[in-house]
Amino acid sequence: MNKVVRIVFVSCICFLIGGAYADEPLTCDEVVGRVLKNNLELASLRKLLERAQHEIGQARMIPNPEAEIGLENFGRNELEATVSQRVELGGKRKSRIAVAQGGGEIAEIEYTKKCLELETEAIRRFLPILASQRKIVLLDSTIVLARNTLELIQKRVEAGASLKIDAMRAEIELDELDMERTRFVKEQFLLKKALARLWADSAAAFEGVAGRMNTKLQLAPVAEYQNALRSHPDIMQYALKNRCAQDELTEVVASARPDIAISGGYLRNNETNDNAVLLGASIDLPLFNRNQGAVASKKVAIAAQKIEQAALVNERNGAISRTYEECALLTGQIAVLKQKVLPKAVAVFDGILDYYEKGSVSFLEVMEAQAELMRLNLEIVDREL
Repeated sequence: MNKVVRIVFVSCICFLIGGAYADEPLTCDEVVGRVLKNNLELASLRKLLERAQHEIGQARMIPNPEAEIGLENFGRNELEATVSQRVELGGKRKSRIAVAQGGGEIAEIEYTKKCLELETEAIRRFLPILASQRKIVLLDSTIVLARNTLELIQKRVEAGASLKIDAMRAEIELDELDMERTRFVKEQFLLKKALARLWADSAAAFEGVAGRMNTKLQLAPVAEYQNALRSHPDIMQYALKNRCAQDELTEVVASARPDIAISGGYLRNNETNDNAVLLGASIDLPLFNRNQGAVASKKVAIAAQKIEQAALVNERNGAISRTYEECALLTGQIAVLKQKVLPKAVAVFDGILDYYEKGSVSFLEVMEAQAELMRLNLEIVDREL
């Protein structure tokens, strides 16, 4: 798979993975490596590749000779022995080999396509785990913030500057944050199990994942991605199937041409004590069946495949355009949230907390600002995903 095609798929799912921060967690490259090495579907396809090679070898074989022995009166009167060999004409063997080789190439394309699908799926399952880890870190920091806020409220309650109900509300908020963290931990466990199934590991025996999400994508012009579509395995597979269909058509045409069978043998006549050498030849007469229906059927199938290929290219070009616009829009939204909205939300919360400490605002305003800050942080993680 060339580099441009890989960029297309990475752009379509709107992320780049890079950088490992620890030895224990798995990086994206390590996850993909495990999947490509141990996935059961890929193991099955490797066996199909092996089978295709055996089929090519079988297609190269020529017909076996035939031996025949005739005895008259158990050989007392006459003994006849002949050997015949059928000679394939009309390019039958050549076309048969071409069809088998085409099947092998299709198997290789299927394998490449499955590798790409699994790599993409591995990344899609990798990212939610990375996002879940980030959410837990955000929740941890919010829980610390909520505890500090609770301590501030309790001091104000003790000083008679706030009501006890404010402290109870802060405790409820802290309990809800703890529940949310527990939910994220459980979700992360299930996500890890789903990822590990790709490499046939039911235990999900890995600490976690390591990496970073880079949403500052430098998108090439959309036409570049659409041009690279010609190298995609799905499109290449259609082109290969069209070629194989032509080879099959050639084989069908060739099969209508008669073969010749050449024979030679020995005849012994015991009654006259004579010996004779036998030579013969036979050929089919294609009078009633010249494979007209099979030839017409193959031609229609070739035309249908070409239409399907054009439809697939049209559909994929549209999908690339839609994904390209979505990526550009998301990149801009994330930049606004990180560079403008989030810093303002942090400043608002700090200001409200300071005002609350001075008794200028109510507790509800503190909770609202804290919840808004948490919401924005989680929204950024979800949009990056």
